[in-house]
Amino acid sequence: MRYFVLLAFMLCHTAWAEFTPKTVSKVDLNRYMGKWYEVAKIPNTFQKSCVQDITANYTLLANNQVKGINSCRKANGQIFQMGIQGKVKDTSNAKLGFKITSSWLRFIPMLETDYWIVDLAEDYSHATVSTSDGKYLWILARQPQLAEPVYQQILQRVAKLGFATDKVVKNKS
Repeated sequence: MRYFVLLAFMLCHTAWAEFTPKTVSKVDLNRYMGKWYEVAKIPNTFQKSCVQDITANYTLLANNQVKGINSCRKANGQIFQMGIQGKVKDTSNAKLGFKITSSWLRFIPMLETDYWIVDLAEDYSHATVSTSDGKYLWILARQPQLAEPVYQQILQRVAKLGFATDKVVKNKS
């Protein structure tokens, strides 16, 4: 019985072990700013109503603060937008934290989402971001679509980082 309890504890502990993604070594925030198109993601409940035209547009403010507008088209054709504001959390500029600024959720002081840049093209043409626990992942590009070979290379790189790429779903064009 003692061994069974120990084995069960080890299995549960492994299943609950936290995955901490590795971020890129350096991000030039000025180059990172601008419009990004979501190409693919690990599906999540908070974007469930977004069916296409998913974008984020970032602007750099003073003191490495970032302002953004997340936008998408819902199934009924309506455009949804949400304002966010973030701050850089490390010297590499690869770890940011964002808070919602355009809804009643802005009044919840502890509601902050980590935004970690885990893959970034040298020319800043595409990026992959995740949450700090690796549960969510987004593949972004400066254009609405990526060439298939580039997309497959991104998936291979993030798989090596430990992400569940079998859960990644491409967005509708």
